[in-house]
Amino acid sequence: MRDVLDFNQDWRFSRDVAFDAAVSWTPAERDLLGFEPTAGDWDGVTWSKAGKCYGPASPDFDDAAWRTVTLPHDWCVEHRPDPGAPIRNGFLPMGVGWYRKVFEAPESWEGRRVFLCFDGVFRNATVFVNGHLVARNESGYIGFDAGIDALLNVGGTNTVTVRVDARTKEGWFYEGCGIYRPVRLVVADPLRIEQDGVFVSADLINGDRPPMALVEVSTEVVNDGDDSADLAVIQRIITPDGVQVAEVRQDTELKAGRRATVRQSIEVSNPQRWSLGEPRLYELATTLVHRDAAVDEVSQPFGLRTAHFDGAKGFFLNGEAVKLKGVCCHQDHAGVGMAIPSGLQVWRLEQLKAMGVNAYRCAHNPPAREVLEACDRLGIVVIDELRAFGVGEEHIGQAERMVRRDRNHPCVIAWSLGNEEMHVQCSPAGARMFAQLKRRLRVLDDTRPFTAAINNGWDTAVGFIEHEDVHGLNYLNQGDLDTLRDIAPDMPVILSEAASAVSTRGVYEDDPALGTVTCYDTHTKPDHPGVRMWPFWGRAAEASWKVVAARPDLAGTFVWTGFDYRGEQSPYVRWPCVGSHFGIMDQCGFPKDVYWYYKAWWSHEPVLHMFPHWDWPEKEGEPVEVWAYSNADEVALTLNGRDLGSRPVPTNGHVSWTVKYEPGELCAVGRWRDGSTSEAVRKTTGPAHAVRLTPVSPRLGLYEDGTRIVNVSVCDADGQTVPHAMHPLRFEVRGDAALIGLGNGDPNDHTPGRPLGNVAVLSAFNGLAQAVLRVGAGAGRRPVELEVSSPGLQTARQTWPFECSETSRVEDRATLP
Repeated sequence: MRDVLDFNQDWRFSRDVAFDAAVSWTPAERDLLGFEPTAGDWDGVTWSKAGKCYGPASPDFDDAAWRTVTLPHDWCVEHRPDPGAPIRNGFLPMGVGWYRKVFEAPESWEGRRVFLCFDGVFRNATVFVNGHLVARNESGYIGFDAGIDALLNVGGTNTVTVRVDARTKEGWFYEGCGIYRPVRLVVADPLRIEQDGVFVSADLINGDRPPMALVEVSTEVVNDGDDSADLAVIQRIITPDGVQVAEVRQDTELKAGRRATVRQSIEVSNPQRWSLGEPRLYELATTLVHRDAAVDEVSQPFGLRTAHFDGAKGFFLNGEAVKLKGVCCHQDHAGVGMAIPSGLQVWRLEQLKAMGVNAYRCAHNPPAREVLEACDRLGIVVIDELRAFGVGEEHIGQAERMVRRDRNHPCVIAWSLGNEEMHVQCSPAGARMFAQLKRRLRVLDDTRPFTAAINNGWDTAVGFIEHEDVHGLNYLNQGDLDTLRDIAPDMPVILSEAASAVSTRGVYEDDPALGTVTCYDTHTKPDHPGVRMWPFWGRAAEASWKVVAARPDLAGTFVWTGFDYRGEQSPYVRWPCVGSHFGIMDQCGFPKDVYWYYKAWWSHEPVLHMFPHWDWPEKEGEPVEVWAYSNADEVALTLNGRDLGSRPVPTNGHVSWTVKYEPGELCAVGRWRDGSTSEAVRKTTGPAHAVRLTPVSPRLGLYEDGTRIVNVSVCDADGQTVPHAMHPLRFEVRGDAALIGLGNGDPNDHTPGRPLGNVAVLSAFNGLAQAVLRVGAGAGRRPVELEVSSPGLQTARQTWPFECSETSRVEDRATLP
């Protein structure tokens, strides 16, 4: 049976290693060479012959001076921004990095197949094992495997080395550097199931008889042994309730050195459907049997659901119309950068789900496995997207790996083959390319539609649109969709990218000098001299959603973006600005005010959110715009008990007042037709008094990778967050844990996000900050304590027992100024 081993611990890492290959030649090799090698002859060469590598690729290389890291790892965020670094990488330096890991191969591996499985390395990865070059992978966004069993010292010590050349980018946004997704070691028998080799699809059948699902399974089996083998493939289906409801077996013979695909059909009565509200998952257990013994087994979650797009009526899931309320997201989070731990991936998705998001577009690359696994369980549908569109074997290979890996996820409803390929998307060449790539991929999955996101050519029927099943439009206006309808009246359409509204959390006036943007959702302000305040393609959040909500022929929208991210600075495309302002949430996942606009109109919960804060000592007696996002029927406002009037709430809109500022209490009350009410209060805060810690953890217990997320706020004596607080905060972690990321949501902060130790300093931004810990990654079996302090403020401490359970204790203690 196969073993899947965590291979993320105890890697050694170094940047930009310089070495002289010439000194690696032994006297015997020099005699064989016939001349004395010099550094000039071999400078920078890592590999020349099988089993002969140089520098860090050599198993004899001394890496004692390198530091130890745990994967996933993004070395970019360990540095401060540099004006000489790539602007679109958030001014963070890139370059070349090396990883090395020593491991033991037990004697039980003799005769078995061993694979190194990388989920993502950015980018241009070269892998060596025991001095042998075993794999190269160009793209940073799709995983790859390397078979290494022939090279192992079974019963002894082995060395794997990975060279990462991230000197060039694939995109125009922050992409990080390093082995930023997990690595696994898979040990299997020669007679085995191929990696990502099980594909399950289903037809849901309704008629006179009870409902039934016809499940089709194809299983790729491999015989890497020396003899032909009689084998059986057994499929068992387990319901979401844990009950086995079906089992089938198929016998076959597989000759040595061959592979085959075994196809089986299984009927499931009274199927439990996967849906957005109840994402029920079945399990397919596939067992390979040889000589009455199981030699391999894989378990594959899957869902039973129907999904289709209609040109006039939009998207349907299980026969019910669903307006797609989606976001686009890059893989980047405050502190950790691209190396987002599994638990943090889930937490981010939970914040989106709570906002009312039901759809997620992977921008602009295949996502981490954990993203799709979480979307399966949370009930979020996904547009899965390629990083690079093309028909060369490299492009097709990346696309095939994406489809093979992700095709069993019920959350995936479409494959996106490209984004804004403006040079070919509306050309005859683009039409031919799209058709060729689609043909190749339909061999792997013929159950889902293919789409792409285009950003021009609304008035042409040439190009991608000739072969798309669903047409993706980026940033259309009402007239653009009407023009498209004249050309393709029956084409299903999604707004694959929308809004690009910009704002900075806690800021209510544009300030080009500080590089910040107001949270009032309006694109009507004039440009500041020399600064493009709004992307020319963008629209306000409210204006964009109103277009989508009014068009039944528009299947839905994907707002740019769910979270802020480094790079692609906008609207301030210049130093010292290092991040975007597009997010509905900031880089830490702290909601901006616009979060509550979407929650009001996308979720089914009663919502009332009022802004701004009520701390404006410099504006005494001056007018302040007060907005409320709510799905109530009306909202009433009072200031210090005085009635300021009520406003009816327009559908998909907001209400506002102009209020002369005076300190005190601003109170909004929302009223619904059913008689229910809700209240939102903004009080003038007192001086900063204490640091407060709030642990937040994903509710979905999908992973236990030791990730702990702690939100930090600077509060007054009444426990209110002080909205302008920018206090320096000192973080210290003690015990069996590592401080792996710090952030504050400021898109212009230059503090390195990933500390190189367990003590670091970061300032709060508008009252908030965040720490990310990996519990179980420190020295010894000791309880974990996080302490956050600031001069003159009460210190806060958070503790976890060694068992890393969710049980924790928060303690506040006074610290003398």
